[in-house]
Amino acid sequence: MTTYLRRAGIALASLVAVVATQAVLAAPQAVAADWPVPSGSTVAKPLTPVSNSKAKLEYTDLTDVANKLQAANPTALRDHSIGTVVSAADLDGVGLDGRRSCFTDPGDEVLATSTGFCWNAEDTSTTVWMPQGVATNTEASLPVDGRQIVIGSWYKTEEGQKNQASRLTIANASDTTRVRYIRVMLVEPDGTSFRRLATHADAVVWYKNWLFVGNGEGYWVFDANRFWKVDPSRTHMGKGADGIFGAEGYSYALPLVGKYYDPEQITIPHAMDPAQDQKFECGTWHREDPTDSPCHGGASLDLSNGAHLVSAEVTARKTTGVVEGFGGTIARWPFDSSTGLLRHSGLSASGKPVARPTEVLFSPILGAQGIVSRDNTYLIPAPCPEYVPGGAAMNSCIYRALPKQPVQLWKRVSKHIENLAYETVDGKVQLWISNESTSRVMERVEWPQLGGPLRLITDAGGDTKTDGIRDMFAVDHRGLLWRYDGTGSGGYHTPELLGGGWGGMTKLVGAGDLTGDRRPDLLAVDGEGKLWRYNGDGNGRHSAPLYVGGGWNGIRLLTNAGDVTSDGFPDLYAVDTTGTLYLYPGTGTGAHKARVAVATGWNVYSRITGAGNLNSDDKPDLLAVHGTTGHLYRFDGDGVGGHSLPTDLKGGWEAFDTLIGAGKLNADATDDLVVRESSTGEFKLYAGTGNGTFATPQAWHF
Repeated sequence: MTTYLRRAGIALASLVAVVATQAVLAAPQAVAADWPVPSGSTVAKPLTPVSNSKAKLEYTDLTDVANKLQAANPTALRDHSIGTVVSAADLDGVGLDGRRSCFTDPGDEVLATSTGFCWNAEDTSTTVWMPQGVATNTEASLPVDGRQIVIGSWYKTEEGQKNQASRLTIANASDTTRVRYIRVMLVEPDGTSFRRLATHADAVVWYKNWLFVGNGEGYWVFDANRFWKVDPSRTHMGKGADGIFGAEGYSYALPLVGKYYDPEQITIPHAMDPAQDQKFECGTWHREDPTDSPCHGGASLDLSNGAHLVSAEVTARKTTGVVEGFGGTIARWPFDSSTGLLRHSGLSASGKPVARPTEVLFSPILGAQGIVSRDNTYLIPAPCPEYVPGGAAMNSCIYRALPKQPVQLWKRVSKHIENLAYETVDGKVQLWISNESTSRVMERVEWPQLGGPLRLITDAGGDTKTDGIRDMFAVDHRGLLWRYDGTGSGGYHTPELLGGGWGGMTKLVGAGDLTGDRRPDLLAVDGEGKLWRYNGDGNGRHSAPLYVGGGWNGIRLLTNAGDVTSDGFPDLYAVDTTGTLYLYPGTGTGAHKARVAVATGWNVYSRITGAGNLNSDDKPDLLAVHGTTGHLYRFDGDGVGGHSLPTDLKGGWEAFDTLIGAGKLNADATDDLVVRESSTGEFKLYAGTGNGTFATPQAWHF
């Protein structure tokens, strides 16, 4: 079957179809959501790693061509640095902030908190030049005397034909209330002159002293210390009859010195018209095989896990309301820090250096226009779910993909969004957003702070697939249930979707083997306070729901306790609305004995989790977070259902909305804890030490 989000007769297709012959996992209440899809909603399955042996870029060094032209014209063509060029900026941008804006768009949800700038009136409204990429001088880029530089890439349309020329706009954005910028023509030298570089300029990436401009099949390469000053009074391109060089009225030309390209010239089917099939073209063309050699429609620099150029394919979307499909591939191309170029690994058959990605991911987001990543989190600009192909211009959306988690819609932003880039200034991470709308803007906002896509998360309480490795379950904001299989080495595999209809559940607990069949079972509480049991089948799935009983809406906190009574059966701990802590002893028959009051005053705790054997005494312990102070307390189990007095493990735990006693997650002999930051949705691993404490937390990506 297929799960839908519906309102007013419009359907948003679910992430995947669930095969009807699989075990039914529908909960008593159906998923409900509003339309348009609200920010924070999950809209697609996770990014998926793929094996792609075809992904490669060959490098051709064209420096000698530029050298030859320069040697023949030593006075006319002298090298200038990007710092010199930006000091000659002769155009005024207009500052953007949430109070005094050069740009208005009622549908832009981030505009009120944006800074940044608009281009001048001509560049904002021109239909001849269209902006595409954005790059900034991050700490790995060429220093420019402490100035904050923002670069945009543009293509030119003449007589209805795109990609007739290309340029950069280089702005000093140190003070966004007084932005100055300059236009620079991209040129291709030959033996006697230079000509326009005809390209779409899909993206621009700045690493060290190199600029990489996307062209669909790869990247044009430019030296940021090799701008040529030309006569701005000359309207011709290249060397004139009098020996004077011009660049169609521009003051500087930037000569091509190299190119990365994909030699695999394959046919790309046109998304709308098969008659327009053509060779290797991005845009509205895309393939439906993630193992094909990728396009390079969007790109950005990621410095968070070793310097990488991150590329994405620009894909088409033909159907209103459908977000998910073949969104193309995302590839991570490593830089060589010693040369500033991409890292080369061997030679091609023709003897040219070859670059290969360290990772390729399948993206489910249709209509993507660009990409940016940081700390394994990807932001993907694309049409919003309500987009109507061929209809009026609508706001674009930015989608967020955390590792191995369903993709979320972050925010609606300006119309016709193109590429993204990030920078770190004074310890703050900021996101730059470019667009090509007829009302153009370079928006800068804080890197997205957004709760995670998973609404309910629980350790599975054991090994659900009888492979000896502990697993995890989660319900996302769409009401879909996912199973994360443990890797046995400190994380989880990409999740498997089990089914829909879980949106009405308020609690989810991996309860261990409740029935005595050595298969861990799952408990869920619905919105009416009814408790349901799902018996594990040993293959990672469960039986149809079995009604256990009502009245569980009076339970505020619920967790798998482990076998705290030492009788061989897993138990539950629960805190009710009065603050009483109860023990529900297991029986091995699927039911529990009558509950036993263990303690009172637990209304001060906001979270609890059964944490396993933290202090190496072979008795399960309990962790609780104080709701006011944020301190974490450990209650050592006594083996008969009770606990010691609390041990204070210090504060700061109010920042986490999820605590998961994850068992021996990192494959050592001690039990561990996984937490999720409420503001970002990012996870951290607290590895157990065996003495009741935890090691220094580590960023954790399943």
